[in-house]
Amino acid sequence: MNKAQEYMNCVTGLLQTIMDKEAQNIEAAAQALKNTMMQDGMIYSFGTGHSVILCSESYRRAGGLANCCPILDQRVMPFPKAGRPLNEGIIEREEGVTAEIFKRYPLKKGDSMFVFCYGGKNATSIDAGLLCKELGVTTICISSVPSNPAVISSRFIPSRVSQFIV
Repeated sequence: MNKAQEYMNCVTGLLQTIMDKEAQNIEAAAQALKNTMMQDGMIYSFGTGHSVILCSESYRRAGGLANCCPILDQRVMPFPKAGRPLNEGIIEREEGVTAEIFKRYPLKKGDSMFVFCYGGKNATSIDAGLLCKELGVTTICISSVPSNPAVISSRFIPSRVSQFIV
């Protein structure tokens, strides 16, 4: 079997696993997003490090939804600011940073939020889910928790942080 076919088989297998294990959560999350849109709510997305890239996927896309807004902050992005060193991921581990970032966005009950994180370890992602829950914002966490259970924080209790975990 050639490498292209091996790659295709691997990706197809991963997608099938997601479908088998997460179809119910994906369907429920889709319904929650529909409810947000029907109520003229906003759909936010938040992540740190390379997860920021996923946040930008919903924003200002040709033919995309106007009510999508990535929550962006230079301090949690993996890109160096001109003349300053690359953030080495330290700040995303600090509690309280997310609350500062969220103050710039008018999050309210009826909105929805995607929280993208690798494994539920960093304080910013956990705090994002907890703050959204406090505000009545529906939270959808997209994570790779099963791929690395050793990195899960003791603060990461899925039902405490998010309504939907995929």
